[in-house]
Amino acid sequence: MGRGAILYAVMPADLINDVIPFLGILDYAIDLPFLIYITSKMTPDSVMDKEKIEYVDENK
Repeated sequence: MGRGAILYAVMPADLINDVIPFLGILDYAIDLPFLIYITSKMTPDSVMDKEKIEYVDENK
């Protein structure tokens, strides 16, 4: 799912065309945070815990 979120962010085809002034941007504003949220929920807790520890250690 994480790869799908990245692919959706960079692929040229959209669900709603960016030519439509407001809806093209709104498409990204809604879909990308949702895909990131789903990806974070699907990531195993052991991986998330390891990354949190590394992030805290790097940013002391």
